[in-house]
Amino acid sequence: MVPQLRPDVQSLVDPRGLIVYDPHTGLRVLLGPESTVLWNAMASGVASEGALRLATPSLSDAQRFVRLMQLDQALLLASPRWRRQEHLFHARAKSVDSPIYVHPLLTHQCVRCGSSCQEVHVGPVSALTAAAIRTHELWRGDPHATRAEDAWVEADVGGVKGALMLQQVDGRCVVWDRDKGCAIQSAAGPKLKPVPCLQYPYTLTRTSKGVYVGLQVSCRSLPQSLKEGAALRPTEVAQSLAPLLMAGGQTQTLPAPAPLSAGSYIPDTAIEEWWRWGVRALERALGDLEQRAREFMDERRWRAAVRELNDYAHEWLLRVDESDTGEEWLEHERWLSQSLLPTRQDVRASFVDDLQLSLQEAAGLHQREGRWQEMKRLERLYDAVEVWAGRWPVPEARWRGHGGDRLLLLTALEAVYSHRLFLLGDLIYGLAHLRLHLELAESLACLSAHLSGRAYVDETEVNDAVALVYRALREPAVEGTLRRWAGGLRWLMSPDGVPYRHGFGTLEPHLFKHPSHLMHKQLVERAQQAERAQQAERASGELAAAITSARLGERAPTPSPAVIKAEELARARGEGAGELGAGDALGALPLGGDFEGVSVLSAHDPAALSAAAAPKGSPADPYPARGAGGGAGAGGGGAAGAEGAGGAPIRLRRPASPLAPAGVARAGGGLSSPYDQAAGARAAEQRARVSAALQHVAPPAGGPASEEGES
Repeated sequence: MVPQLRPDVQSLVDPRGLIVYDPHTGLRVLLGPESTVLWNAMASGVASEGALRLATPSLSDAQRFVRLMQLDQALLLASPRWRRQEHLFHARAKSVDSPIYVHPLLTHQCVRCGSSCQEVHVGPVSALTAAAIRTHELWRGDPHATRAEDAWVEADVGGVKGALMLQQVDGRCVVWDRDKGCAIQSAAGPKLKPVPCLQYPYTLTRTSKGVYVGLQVSCRSLPQSLKEGAALRPTEVAQSLAPLLMAGGQTQTLPAPAPLSAGSYIPDTAIEEWWRWGVRALERALGDLEQRAREFMDERRWRAAVRELNDYAHEWLLRVDESDTGEEWLEHERWLSQSLLPTRQDVRASFVDDLQLSLQEAAGLHQREGRWQEMKRLERLYDAVEVWAGRWPVPEARWRGHGGDRLLLLTALEAVYSHRLFLLGDLIYGLAHLRLHLELAESLACLSAHLSGRAYVDETEVNDAVALVYRALREPAVEGTLRRWAGGLRWLMSPDGVPYRHGFGTLEPHLFKHPSHLMHKQLVERAQQAERAQQAERASGELAAAITSARLGERAPTPSPAVIKAEELARARGEGAGELGAGDALGALPLGGDFEGVSVLSAHDPAALSAAAAPKGSPADPYPARGAGGGAGAGGGGAAGAEGAGGAPIRLRRPASPLAPAGVARAGGGLSSPYDQAAGARAAEQRARVSAALQHVAPPAGGPASEEGES
């Protein structure tokens, strides 16, 4: 039996879709189209698996399984998972603003290198800071500025409307001077700097025990700044951050109860236990690294430390999963019948492809906006992903000294100490995100050394790699991809040999191996093939019109790039696009392609619609012969008719029409999944409507083209 919906949740219709509000957790969940179909079916009283299949014929087995899992992990079902954790949401501890905890190894002193003042819009800027810029004429750092107001722009940031954000000049902050550093600090003192600049690179996380301080590892001079900050005591840093906390500095709040994994939560006592154990483990690893330091390091101490953290958290998750009894209804064998779960290799290959696509998208956005430096960095990270995935075999370089290894260990220590792992989503996902960050940084550092022709990696390259990957993973396109792959990423970064479990979260339906499931990659390929077919159709029509005009003695128009591309495509296929016989007939140009069983036809072209409505394999030529009406006009799809100069119609050889990949069902034969069957039914209805409409269209004078001489 399938668990029913929780009776205390509320649903409301929004222009974006169906929104479900949970008063206990305080979450508002926006359901997608597939989840909405399941929600409506379960709201109508469907309780058994068979009835749910009948009530949702438009979904495949994998889609039902994945969306049911997501509803259960969102705690929207009256399932054993919700009943086990309901008490955690009734007695939640409140966050407090004191005391402030700072780790002695994470004290930072700015060295005014200016690396963090590049490619950012600083703000919000207070009225006192704006007055200092106006009084000391610091706006003259922008050569195009004529007044102080030109140094900032108003924007809505973090719920603050009309906040003042400093402009950029050549990719740097408008008040940054290459010789003096921050002009505000030089002219008016450090206290008048914007609050985000005073707080950077510290982060503040509120918990029920106090405020924990972390570091943003995007500084390009992190080893030097940590070395300078080692002289500061944690109490001094806490005293300097207390006014910023009261003045509205940027803070985050640890959710209570904190999420362990997808749909699993833990109490405050468990968080405290994990925090103490993780901090001690990383401190122990840092101590061992200092004792074993030498000129060249072959061992990566950070790998063993992060693996230890990962094993501990996954053992914890396994105990939680084993305590969930009554979850047999969600076993994949009950929903996926003969299908098989994907292997780690399948998930890893698909994840790498999507990650690289998101990096390309982010790089393209920076290119369009003129941020060439950021674009080049993302392109370099694209290559580092190739190295990380094993597609580019780069020899592993030795590390010079222990500074690089220590920096990666400090990055892990910061993530644990500041509770940032929970803020990324949940603890298991946070550990997977941290491990991906460190592994990509190591691959990028090794790639930089390889391209430089050196056999070792120094601390500076590791610092640059850590900062670059940190910023890249926060790009909207990349972050969205990681969120979508949360379930797969948890599994990929789990200990070796661990099979896929529900506690990891959901995988995308296209990853499941079954011929009746919706295959995302095949959909994309078929859409691209349909688009190429339409382009070939338009190009063939233009080419036919140009050749016909030349035979009639007219001046042929200059071929468009699409025509030239069609000729190159035909020559590549060995079809000879420019060779036309005197006895050939023009006609039967490709009309489009199939996408999920729906015929894509040329718009506003009755002749093309008639050809598509005709039985497959029919030799009928929908274009009129010579003398039948003075030649057919060009349709919306670019197919043009013409008459031959010698009285015999000419025929342009049809390019090979792109088809769906082998093994994928097409309209009219062997539709497998319910989604394809529904699409085929819609295509049949569309053809019927087209046929009925064409019955009222008078045929051209002279009737259809003669079939004599057709090959």
